Amino acid sequence: MKYRGYIFIFFYLVFGNAGFGQSKDSSLSKPLVSKDDILKAKKRHYTYIVSDRLSTDDRFDIFKITPTAQPPHVIIVRGHIEVLDDPKQKKARITVYNASNNERVGIFVSNGFTGNYVLVLVANVKYIFHVEVPGYGTMTEEVEVPQKIDYEICQQQIKVKLNEKKKPVLVIANFFNDENEKVFYIKASGDTVRTLGDVAGSANDVSKTNVKQAKNYSTIDEMVKKQVEEERKKPADALKAFKANDFETAASLYEALLKNDQGDPFANYYYGISLFKLNRSKARAVNSLQLASTYKEVPPDVFLYLGKVCHSVYIFQDAIVALEEYKKRATPVEVENNHVAQLIRYCKNGSMLMSDPINIQVEKRMKVQEGNLLATYNNELTEGRLMYKTDFFNSVVDKKKGARQLVCNLNKREYIHASFGAKEQTGSDLYKNVSLPSGSLSPSQQLGPEINTPLDEDYPYITKDGLTLYFSSKGHNSMGGFDIFKCSRPDISSPWSSPENLGYPINSTYDDILYIPDSTGKYASFCSNRKINTFELLHIKVPEGNSPSSIIKGNFTTSDSIPLREALISVYNTNNGEIAGVYRTNAKTGMYLMVLPSGTKFDITVSAENYPDLNSSFEIPSKKNEFTLKQKIILKKLSDKNPLVITNYFREDEAAKVSFDESPVKETIAEAHKPIAKKDSKKKLDRTPEEKKKDQEDIQLARKLYDESNFQEASLVYEELSRHLDLDPLNSYYYGMALFKTRGDKGNCARALEVASAAKGIPVDVHYYLGKSNHLNYRFDDAVKSYTKFLSVCKPDEAAKLNIAKEIEYCNNGIKLVNNPVVMEVHERKHVDIKALQNSLTHAESGAKVLVLTEDMRSSVDKKKNFITLLFLSADKNTLLYSSYGEDESKGKDIYRLKKLSNGKWSPVPENITAVNSDMDEEFPALSKDGNTLYFSSKGYENMGGYDIFKSTWSEETGEWSKPVNMGSPINSPYDDVYFLE
Repeated sequence: MKYRGYIFIFFYLVFGNAGFGQSKDSSLSKPLVSKDDILKAKKRHYTYIVSDRLSTDDRFDIFKITPTAQPPHVIIVRGHIEVLDDPKQKKARITVYNASNNERVGIFVSNGFTGNYVLVLVANVKYIFHVEVPGYGTMTEEVEVPQKIDYEICQQQIKVKLNEKKKPVLVIANFFNDENEKVFYIKASGDTVRTLGDVAGSANDVSKTNVKQAKNYSTIDEMVKKQVEEERKKPADALKAFKANDFETAASLYEALLKNDQGDPFANYYYGISLFKLNRSKARAVNSLQLASTYKEVPPDVFLYLGKVCHSVYIFQDAIVALEEYKKRATPVEVENNHVAQLIRYCKNGSMLMSDPINIQVEKRMKVQEGNLLATYNNELTEGRLMYKTDFFNSVVDKKKGARQLVCNLNKREYIHASFGAKEQTGSDLYKNVSLPSGSLSPSQQLGPEINTPLDEDYPYITKDGLTLYFSSKGHNSMGGFDIFKCSRPDISSPWSSPENLGYPINSTYDDILYIPDSTGKYASFCSNRKINTFELLHIKVPEGNSPSSIIKGNFTTSDSIPLREALISVYNTNNGEIAGVYRTNAKTGMYLMVLPSGTKFDITVSAENYPDLNSSFEIPSKKNEFTLKQKIILKKLSDKNPLVITNYFREDEAAKVSFDESPVKETIAEAHKPIAKKDSKKKLDRTPEEKKKDQEDIQLARKLYDESNFQEASLVYEELSRHLDLDPLNSYYYGMALFKTRGDKGNCARALEVASAAKGIPVDVHYYLGKSNHLNYRFDDAVKSYTKFLSVCKPDEAAKLNIAKEIEYCNNGIKLVNNPVVMEVHERKHVDIKALQNSLTHAESGAKVLVLTEDMRSSVDKKKNFITLLFLSADKNTLLYSSYGEDESKGKDIYRLKKLSNGKWSPVPENITAVNSDMDEEFPALSKDGNTLYFSSKGYENMGGYDIFKSTWSEETGEWSKPVNMGSPINSPYDDVYFLE
């Protein structure tokens, strides 16, 4: 061979500028990359690999990838099953097998109430799903998860229905990423949900909650099984914590479980109770218990807890409904022990009190010293008149209970204090002692039924003038726990008036105690445990009068394709931090109505299913005219910078232009999940004589097209026929063969050939092609079985000609490689003609070049076989690599090398790199930037079929290339995987 073409090579390097282009996608409304993405991208080192595994024609794909040293990840996939002909059927058994080796990796059962399930899978591994539904038998489908997914979206939907032949049909839709984002990944088969484009998607951070880092497991199957065991333990661990009253742990575990199945009634039941016990996230507790209460299988006390939590967050009407429902389901003893009647009275009182709130302003909050309530108050307020009781005031029961109660005196002439009295069965009441003419104090006597109730009274305080008494009571018209009341009298010798509730928000559904005003009456202090589980002191400015109120008519929605309309909106007065109102939107329309004080700023929390609690604020201006204010609330995706958008129309002209009376444009979640009407069981399923005649004509047409080698058209005709009738084994054979002889997914091909292989009188090569189809479909174990069957029925020369032993070896190699995958991220994919591959590989980061081998470098055998290949020029321009048959026609293609000598000339004779060449073909060589790693493709060694990419490293010690090592799956596949170019 001669090498006059070298001058041309360097001329091409200087002036050639063809690049790896990207097409634009006009459907994207946002930039593909942000500033952070660009900075990250600059730090990445990209690699190009070339493969035809996804090609439906004779072209190849160039993938721009980032290999990593990370082990494979376990991915959690949330799923939902729907039986279209029987919407009430939610139960399914999903058995998942590794397609490569038929190893069962897990059995997953859907929730019988919701139809939801959770899968544990590994990316870039093909799985076989066996879905068993009662009354529908077992259906099979293939599934594969990409390496790069959106873990907030990572979901799957299984739909089961009966086709025209009354046979169950399984449809699996996978939603692994945002439908607006182009995501690329190398997978075993084409994606049935969406077609991959040619635009790079932005990188996703790995979610710590949904992706589990692999431990030192020997195979990915073992890794999945271990994770499946861990997932199955979680419900039991959560229930164990709940029963042990470890509500902190229980809430955390149930919160994680609900991320996978938000509709699980029992998880919601335990989660809601745990939150209630912890006295936090009450809005979430309401939503969870509300959902759980719709299932009759959930314990009836769900209504008790729903009533309690609704009461605690001031949703009094919902609380009453829940408690009345509990009364119907519980025994009389349970109703009495749980004080249901009193809770309902609290709710009714609260509803009245909150209808006329007072607008206090909280000046200061501070924690109360534990065990010393008085120490928190300003001494100027108590003035030595308020103290803890001495033994003189304590009854026998007080002493027995170890009660530490307060006594307040009026100029040491009248003492008012709380006591349990002489009978242990009674609660705490208010008593008085008065100074006698002898100078001693009278015995304690109750203040009477006007003030004392069957429930507790405590924390008395009498003003300095002796005309006003403040105290706390769980009776009267309390809205829950201790409320603060006041009584007055015209003079100190007159009886006290009827108690008056100080109103909301001085009082709450929690304990509000020890109200003490200052000398001016404009400020006051009291204690409450409404915010946290312990008491805090609130110093407030007492309002002089009620503020006028504004009515706000609002509408809530989400930006989802099927918008959510139901939410819980909690509004807090910014001035005092108190709840101004809790509003539930209409589940169908999203409408809500709020009544709030004018001229006030409010904080707002919106709680909706599938969203975290989101916060914002708004201010209602002082109104001059009477009109209804308008407001819109929209929840957007969490990836949005502002996921909660509140638009206020608080001017009269603005509000007049906004109308919420129109019906929602998009269907609501409830409408979207309406049961699908069952098909008419009386519908005639038999084909008419005319249809049967047409079927026979189509079968003849398909066979004719097949015989004419028009395989694409033949497969289309057979596909249409299969929708209406079951193809007999012979036509299944021709259908499968037609599919095999076209490019594309081999899944349907294998299914058709499998039907044919079970029958007699079918050509024996059905077993070979079934094996080959399964082989190309990564179902290596099934392929080995078919190849073995073919060996038992074919002639020896056929087995030798088709090299069946080698095919079986490929499959065994495939099982090993795909079950120990490498992790990589794919950034771009471009479909190219293999003959013009060099035009798309000119941007290698190493600076190396891929060029067409010049005519004078080809051997005589190359020319005889019309073999034209590419050459690789190293980054330092000192090494040329290429593939050639050499001058021995009996051998396959090998890798050759030319090196630049010290005199600047190239070595006169190409060197056959025998250390990496096998007795089969090697092609597409490339070097790493440092020249110490040689990448090439080979049909030999530990290969899974077609060309696989291998690497060999140079040893300075031995002066030799190491034994080639397969680059692994998913870099390699059963198809042709050629260049690996840094």
